[in-house]
Amino acid sequence: MERVLTFTRAGLAEVDRRAVAEFAIPIVALMENAGRAVAAAGLAMLGHARERHVIVVAGPGNNGGDGLVAPRHLHNAGVHVTVLLLGARENYKDAAAVNLEIVERMKLAGGVDVLSAGHAELRDALVEAPQEVLLVDAIFGTGLSRKVEGLAPEVIRAMNASPKRIVAV
Repeated sequence: MERVLTFTRAGLAEVDRRAVAEFAIPIVALMENAGRAVAAAGLAMLGHARERHVIVVAGPGNNGGDGLVAPRHLHNAGVHVTVLLLGARENYKDAAAVNLEIVERMKLAGGVDVLSAGHAELRDALVEAPQEVLLVDAIFGTGLSRKVEGLAPEVIRAMNASPKRIVAV
């Protein structure tokens, strides 16, 4: 029988803290594992659809960094991937910046765009995407402890209003 573990927000933070502090696992390695798992879940959800397309919306924090790993694995599996950044490139720091640079150097067919003052880029991507498109929400993670402000609420509403399936990182 498979055992399922359930964590609280504090519990997940403690797991991450211990992985880094006690076991010296770099954040970039934790992101790699999370992003690969997101890509695997996405591939399973897309199944054998003729046109497989994934739109990743990534925030500048560690959750966004997790989300920025997935496009590499999805692209390598033959999926058309578009990455939309929820913020300026210079806001992506440390391990998230490393994964953003990798994705940009890959020159994905769908490209990497920055969402601007409106969510027009996301709306256009959703309208133009085939029905089989899958959204990856890598905007905020379990560590979010502040009010969601700026462009984020508008983008979240647009994603939630979409009939497309969503994988949350």
